[in-house]
Amino acid sequence: TDEGLIKLAGLPLLRNLELDATNVSDAGLVHLVKLPSLWSLSLSGTRVTDAGMETLTRLPKMQLLDLGARPVESFALEMTATGPRPVPNIPQTQNARTRITDAGLVHLAKLSRLTRLDLHGNSVTDAGILALRPLADLESLDLDETAITDAALQQLDAFPKLESLSLQGTKVTDGGLVHVAKLKALETLGLQQTQVTDAGLEHLVGQKKLKNLWLSGTKVTREGAARLRKAVRSLRHVDIDGDSSPFEGDGGIRFAEIEEVGGTVRPAPNVPVGPAWIISFEGTDIGDTDLDRIKSVDDEGYGHIAMIVLSGTRVTDAGLPKLLYEKLEWLDLSKTQIDGSGLQHLSWLPNLRTLVVMGTPLTNDAFGRLGDFNALESLNLSETAANDQGLAGLTGLSSLRILNLRKTKITDAAFESLLKIPTIEALDLSETAVTDGGIAHLKNLPKLNSLELNQTELTGATLNELTELKNLQWIGLNGTRLTPASLAVLADCRQLVHLSIGGAHSDDALLAELPELKNLRDL
Repeated sequence: TDEGLIKLAGLPLLRNLELDATNVSDAGLVHLVKLPSLWSLSLSGTRVTDAGMETLTRLPKMQLLDLGARPVESFALEMTATGPRPVPNIPQTQNARTRITDAGLVHLAKLSRLTRLDLHGNSVTDAGILALRPLADLESLDLDETAITDAALQQLDAFPKLESLSLQGTKVTDGGLVHVAKLKALETLGLQQTQVTDAGLEHLVGQKKLKNLWLSGTKVTREGAARLRKAVRSLRHVDIDGDSSPFEGDGGIRFAEIEEVGGTVRPAPNVPVGPAWIISFEGTDIGDTDLDRIKSVDDEGYGHIAMIVLSGTRVTDAGLPKLLYEKLEWLDLSKTQIDGSGLQHLSWLPNLRTLVVMGTPLTNDAFGRLGDFNALESLNLSETAANDQGLAGLTGLSSLRILNLRKTKITDAAFESLLKIPTIEALDLSETAVTDGGIAHLKNLPKLNSLELNQTELTGATLNELTELKNLQWIGLNGTRLTPASLAVLADCRQLVHLSIGGAHSDDALLAELPELKNLRDL
């Protein structure tokens, strides 16, 4: 609540604050002025209105501001191969929605350092966008589901650094794209559910950096989208009515065999030796025989395959021998029919760093086979039947850094095996049966940097044991039964920079214990 924000005044290094779906109102924002380092603030689904915008002008370092009026959900954190990410989790009955109008935008224009602004779903009109012209450093602007028209887009010349623009569900037409075309830095453009047609796309032909274009629910035809893809060489992703297909890169490379069954191919970022490709069949109906199609991409002339996504397909263990591409680094088998009987084939892959088998029917025998994956650094076993016995099979993973066990069958007995993997840096035990007694053993994982314990039965009675983890910087405790006294012991975790305590059992009293965490940056 507003009163709870008073407790944050003792956190001078706090940079990122997420207050989504809370009872914070305009009155509470005044307490944020005492946070001199705050540069990212999310107020989506709160009770904040135009009246609170003037207060935000007293946050001179503010760069990222989310005022989206989206339906309210609360969030837990899920560990992915690249770190924790927020995912919807606990249904909320609260109906609060952020309510910002043009009058509030007049104040936001004073936040001269703002680089990202999200106004999704607010009562913003063309006049409000005119007020934002002083925000010359703006790089990302979300105007989805607002009342703007083509007239608002005349103001885009004031934002020369804009890289991402989202206009979904607005009254924008072909005429508005004349102004969008002047954004020379634009990389991502969302036009879903607008009145744009093939004729409007012609205005985008001169774009040099446009990579991602979203056209679902428009009047654009597949032919019109195809013409634009040929004309704009930078395009990598075009989505039209849910059909995503990659750019046909230099030399006219086509991935017809992949696309025929709904798959996509796109360039893999940050790969030192390329070109490298990400192949995704996510959510398609392909089976084992269709995996032969991938060979059409793994060719010296096309580059190599760095990542394969098969999530939600009908692939079984019988298809795994068809995935033996030497330079494959990431394999997503989540929600497939893999039971683990064929996993031994994948152990041959010398560069496989990330394996995702979330939501698969793996058996306990399968976990023993995973122990042979010597190069594996990240393993996602969430929503599987992994239990204490199965976890013993992972102790041979000498390179493992990230382990996701969310919503598995493990108990405190699993810590006997976990302690035999001293390389673990990020661990997710959310929605498992671990207790305070088990958590005490984590002090013996010296490299642990990120720990997720969301929606467990923890009371915090043994959190004091975590103070011995000198590398621990991220803790997720959403939906636990923490008390102010139990949270107070974390005051000795001086290096902590992220703490998440949202959920049904958190209240203002918990915030009173936070000021001792002087290095806390994300809450």
